[in-house]
Amino acid sequence: MTQPNWQDMVAGESLLDWLNRTDTDRTWSRYLDTGAIYAKLGPNGTPEAAFTLHPAFTEDDWARARDRVLGVPTTPSTGAPVWPGLADVTLGISVALVDGLVVDGPMDGVLVAVTTAPTRTGHRVIGGKDLWYGMGEMTFGTDNGDLEPWVYMGFASAIFTPRAMNSAAHAYFRVLGGAGGTVTPWTKTVTGGP
Repeated sequence: MTQPNWQDMVAGESLLDWLNRTDTDRTWSRYLDTGAIYAKLGPNGTPEAAFTLHPAFTEDDWARARDRVLGVPTTPSTGAPVWPGLADVTLGISVALVDGLVVDGPMDGVLVAVTTAPTRTGHRVIGGKDLWYGMGEMTFGTDNGDLEPWVYMGFASAIFTPRAMNSAAHAYFRVLGGAGGTVTPWTKTVTGGP
């Protein structure tokens, strides 16, 4: 049984083309509805045809690995944003953190600075950093009004990024009474890397 050859990569080649070129024991295809890559374990009409293989990595992950092997600049990620460092972001206008706040984007994330602790919550110190547990939640929304699952807020200084979209159209906040601080949206200004 052959296996895909991680050292035999060609610049610009797609994951599907690479699998079909280097894994000669099976034919790799895409599902028409989702576009996901798969290969059947056996030919049609055999019991093995009911079972499929799927790559355990995304096409973006594979493209970055291909580019590293070939020594070319990394292909930019299309995954959810990550904080690339203060020098590589453009900060938006800070607004007051209040219950029911909606911050309009587009944005790749927000910085939340809590300057006044909520009146009804517990307090912990983690590695010298203040955490007010149960302080509130936040979530990001798409340009179509769809929301991600919410995440807890609580650290005096925290960063939040969307987890299910490349860029968010809005950020929504709920905080307990007495809590105060600022929310600063940011966008990435770097052109390469994850």
